[in-house]
Amino acid sequence: MRDDKERVATYGHAQQDAWPAVVGGAAFAAYSDWLAFIHARLQKDLVLAQRLSLCRNPADVSRACVDFWTEAAQDYQNGAMRIGQSHLTAWSAAQDRLAPGDGQQGSGKHRLSRAA
Repeated sequence: MRDDKERVATYGHAQQDAWPAVVGGAAFAAYSDWLAFIHARLQKDLVLAQRLSLCRNPADVSRACVDFWTEAAQDYQNGAMRIGQSHLTAWSAAQDRLAPGDGQQGSGKHRLSRAA
């Protein structure tokens, strides 16, 4: 019984010590995709401004705006799927690393190594 309590206490301290690095790494991975998406969309906003400045008539303006919003809708749909998957993957890996494990090698889970 005492061994179990010591093992749990040791694991709890290891988990507490690892939490900032594991969760911080997961957040970095997840939000890197978000920032890349925002960067790409802002670049396309600038391209729209340039394209509008070259328009010669209302039909050109209309076409530029329709093209922009059509592409934006597709980008947001694809981006939401990609970012959602990225967040799920990153947070699942973090959860796996912080969850108590059986200490077995090759389990397919990323687990913290426990102090002996």
